[in-house]
Amino acid sequence: KAIEYVSLNFIFPHLPIIFFRQLKHPCIVQTFGFCTDLYETSSPIAVIMEYHKGESLQEYYNNNAANLSWRVKLHIIQQICQAINYLHSKQMVHGDINSTHIIVS
Repeated sequence: KAIEYVSLNFIFPHLPIIFFRQLKHPCIVQTFGFCTDLYETSSPIAVIMEYHKGESLQEYYNNNAANLSWRVKLHIIQQICQAINYLHSKQMVHGDINSTHIIVS
């Protein structure tokens, strides 16, 4: 998997989670649901996501920069672009793509 997404802060906060549960793409971490404290309206929503063993793209690059071939770099970029394209095809925008939100395994 090449990309992880985070919940966005909408006026109706459960709406993006519902959309996230519908996302099915090999480069996007699966969302199973969410939970919140019913008695505390100001508490944040906890998103329940698939566990994915790996490291962030930032960590991966810092640990392997000297040994990364162009082929590997292009493969990572291609997977990221495929995931973004899929989100856009569903009328969704990630809103916070950066190297700490991308998981490399």
